Amino acid sequence: MDIDSLHNSRGQDVDLLEEYIQIRNETLYRKQDEHERRDFLEKVINECKNDDLKMLLRLLWFDTVSLTNPMKDHDYDDILNLLQESEVSKQEGEQQSIVKEVIRLKSYDVHTDRVFLHDSAPKSFRLTELLTKKLTALNNSWLSDEQLVSTLGDVYVKVIEYTLIADSDFKRRKILVLLDDFIRSKVTNSQSCIEDRLDANTKKLFDLLLGNKFVPYDLYISFLQGAKVPAVQYLTQHKQILLLTNVLEYNISLLPKYYETIYYDRIVKLFKLPEEIEKGIGVETVIAKMIENEKLPPNTRINQIERSVVFGQSASNGNQLDTHIQQVCEVVDNLSNTIHASGR
Repeated sequence: MDIDSLHNSRGQDVDLLEEYIQIRNETLYRKQDEHERRDFLEKVINECKNDDLKMLLRLLWFDTVSLTNPMKDHDYDDILNLLQESEVSKQEGEQQSIVKEVIRLKSYDVHTDRVFLHDSAPKSFRLTELLTKKLTALNNSWLSDEQLVSTLGDVYVKVIEYTLIADSDFKRRKILVLLDDFIRSKVTNSQSCIEDRLDANTKKLFDLLLGNKFVPYDLYISFLQGAKVPAVQYLTQHKQILLLTNVLEYNISLLPKYYETIYYDRIVKLFKLPEEIEKGIGVETVIAKMIENEKLPPNTRINQIERSVVFGQSASNGNQLDTHIQQVCEVVDNLSNTIHASGR
């Protein structure tokens, strides 16, 4: 891994972060089994003598093991205290070391996952909101892009995998574009761990979503089965129907380009839907939810007798569609401004 960008920091920071990066990579990429990760991390944490390194390793433990072994309240209090102390230091203009800033960002990463994955109600389970929080925190850091990529590459890999399984809407589309720009302009040039950690399925899925192309279910399921991020592995086990529904919503959202009316049976055959979706939640339920959430053209309607969906015609609803597009653009602009608002 390229960590030359760290060498403009103090020597002790460099040594500590080099050690942390080595342990992190060993944990995330060479110990796929959760029990292996837990045993390995607990051993190195117990042997660690440096308080900052120990905190980083504890955060890594929270991020990789605590999903199925929820952290205790006093452990979580440590994270909240870290975030509070960092905010006070920031307001007082105190100069933070690169290590302290990495700890702050990783604490926020773990905190947002905890709130979202464990405390969110099912109806508010929207990954795009979580992604916006993470990207905003990263982009508002005073660390350079190279330092962020070197020390927090695992967070960027997590953001990419979260984006690929997120609910399909215009926010995710904007995030995909921003990530693509970041990967191609900065990640590749810095020879970071990020692109190296994206396997063929991940890259192909990313390109299909970025290009607004249909996603085959077999590719999507292969991606889920090979996910590198422990949190995505956890979601695959516990929220699989939701994740499969997300990709169905995305595929259905592309259908108005090619169909005015389409029967449910045709959708099932076209996308080769898994049995969990076809006989579980059902195509009609997914479409009804999309209509309710305005993810399909205005005036789209369901024909229950013929078991089909009739997509609305944009041309006959110009004013309504223009208003909808304007609202979408305003939200996208706000998201873009938030993510790009950086003090660097």
